[in-house]
Formats: sequence, C-alpha cells, structure tokens
Amino acid sequence: MRWHVHISETDKHFLVSLVYGTGIIIFWRGVWGIADEVPILNSVYVSFFVGLLILTLTGFIYREFDPLGNQVKKLHRFLHTIADEAEKGKRYVVEYYDGIAKKSVLVAAKDIHRIDEKFVVVNKNGHEHHIPFKRLTRVFLDKKIVWKQ
Repeated sequence: MRWHVHISETDKHFLVSLVYGTGIIIFWRGVWGIADEVPILNSVYVSFFVGLLILTLTGFIYREFDPLGNQVKKLHRFLHTIADEAEKGKRYVVEYYDGIAKKSVLVAAKDIHRIDEKFVVVNKNGHEHHIPFKRLTRVFLDKKIVWKQ
C-alpha cells in the first residue's frame, strides 16, 4: 500500500515559517550564551550600554525609533501615489496652509511638478512653489477627505 500525502500551499508556508522561527530562536539562544561567556558583559549595566552604543553607532536607533521620520516617509509615499493616480485621471486636491497669505490653499495633484524629501513642488503661473510637508493639511479625492494632518 502506498501513501500519497498532499500538503497545501498554506501548510507549506506555515511549516517553512516554523523552521525559520526555530532557526532564529536557536541563533539568539547562542548569542545569549556567548554573551554570558564574555566576562565584561556579565554586568547588566555594561551590557546595556554596549548594546545602546552599537545601536547608536550603526544609526539603527534613529531609523527605527523616529516616529516623525516614519510619518514623513509614509506621507512621501502617499504623495507619490496620488501624483501617479492624478496622471491617470483621478481628481486629487491637496490643501495646505499658506503662512504668508494666512489662509488655506487648494492645489490639484496634477499640478505637482515633483516631490522632494520634505517638500511638494508645484508649478503655478510659471513659477515653482515649494510647499513643506508640515504645511499640508488635507488631501481630497472628489471632494472626500482621504488624508488629513
């Protein structure tokens, strides 16, 4: 008698994830054991400061724990998305607060010339206007708010 076993893709994915997870746990168990063998790391204070120093020098702590930086990245991606969709005919409108005129201004997303790291550049009457992300207040799609600060 022959057994024929069929494993679904979902079950295969689960089993592979289980193997990966097990590998990660065993790896970190080894790192923990090695750290116990290093005499200077026996002090929890030294371990804490060495770990913090590594995270700081590599820049990891700034990339991962900067909540405002992540918001800017999300907004940057979102603005690229609406600019691309505006080229395809969707009617997005961006609202920003003009600090000089002291009022809110609406700009069609199709008028966005480019999106810099922290600015939206709009062509208006033959001139480039740089709008800082912090001045953006809302984005509309067909008069419905899809994003707000």
